[in-house]
Amino acid sequence: MRISILVGSLLVGGLWLALASACSAQGGQYTSPGGAGPGRGIPDATQFEDKIEDARWNFGSLRVSPALGFDDAAFVSSEGAGNGADGDDDFTATFTAGVRAYLRSSSNVVFTGHVLPSYVFWQDNDDKSHFGGRYGAGLFGFFNRAKFQLSYQYNDEQTFFSDEVQELTSVLETRAIAAVEVEVLRNLWITARGSASTFEAANDDDDVFFRSLDRDSTLYEAEIAYKAPDAWSLAVLYRGEETDFADEARDLDNTSDGLYLGAGYEGNRLALYAEVGRRELEPDGNSQFPSQEETVGQVDALLELGARSALLGYARRDITYSTLADRAYFLDEAIGARLQLSARKVRFGVLAEVGENDYQSLDPLVESRVDDVISYGADLTIPLGDLFIVSFNALYSEFDSNQPEFDRDVTTWGVSVRLGSIRDRLQLGSPADEW
Repeated sequence: MRISILVGSLLVGGLWLALASACSAQGGQYTSPGGAGPGRGIPDATQFEDKIEDARWNFGSLRVSPALGFDDAAFVSSEGAGNGADGDDDFTATFTAGVRAYLRSSSNVVFTGHVLPSYVFWQDNDDKSHFGGRYGAGLFGFFNRAKFQLSYQYNDEQTFFSDEVQELTSVLETRAIAAVEVEVLRNLWITARGSASTFEAANDDDDVFFRSLDRDSTLYEAEIAYKAPDAWSLAVLYRGEETDFADEARDLDNTSDGLYLGAGYEGNRLALYAEVGRRELEPDGNSQFPSQEETVGQVDALLELGARSALLGYARRDITYSTLADRAYFLDEAIGARLQLSARKVRFGVLAEVGENDYQSLDPLVESRVDDVISYGADLTIPLGDLFIVSFNALYSEFDSNQPEFDRDVTTWGVSVRLGSIRDRLQLGSPADEW
């Protein structure tokens, strides 16, 4: 089974919007190979400074960055997916226009918001064409011994649905967050965080595979962390979650909780973060979700090899819900690396990742399923005159299952043109990236 995707991105009017594309999506069900994990905790004040300084329009304490363009232009040709569904051939593109705004009410408080409406176009499949976009507002406070965050986001974007279903579709996610960090003793911080979120297929009302995973989740966390002056940290984290699925015919409602250990370090040439824990999952009410205990975690390490070269290594093990009627979820395991080199304003990167998707059955008599996954890719970024840069990328992923009907591969070719300069430094994920 093969899926071949030709992706082109040409940004209009010299204004660029950094949206997650088919090549770099980081959605709730899908993680693209070759990238660090998402940022953790409340953003630092310094993480907003570059965004504020780079804003194109200055209205005193209000800074605004306009965005206009089209992205995710792709010809999709597929002959199947990881859930056994049939594929189709079509052309799609996403058109976007909007603004991001940052307002400092004082030296300690930042208001931020973005209004980025978009239109997803499909040539033949009119049912998938619709208006979407990214919308959000946040209030962030930064004080000597405390930080806080209040935010809400509404994201309706096109991405791969999951590793299991390698198909471009629009996914709607909303998330409200309230968090506070307080330094109770010297270098000892306590964090409390709560969030409420929704996940649903945005425009596939008749597709039982997609709609079966529509859900609401409530997450609550409590953390105590020691942050040493010499850039290392240790943390103990409790995380609990309640998940309610909309599909009553396939009731996978569950609760989970677990204790996690974290450690981090950020030096001149080395940065790393590791988190590992034991997650206990239990069915909620009469749910058919199985009682399980799983070890999950994420490790990211970034080493600067020289002034213009860096190596990123990562490993992850997490739970992803399955669309299959006889499976509850699969364990998504991956180990990967990305090497980035820069010289004379040219940036080049290569990546490789190996992993395994281990599906957990609702019925112990059902045959086990394990998909071995291998991915590799490359990207090249070069200047185009004095104002623009051009990026080319390619990514190939192959899924080899013990059940041959689920064998498949995915090839993505991409190109983008945007206003800006080449960033030499490779960085770990930041919680400020989405703002």
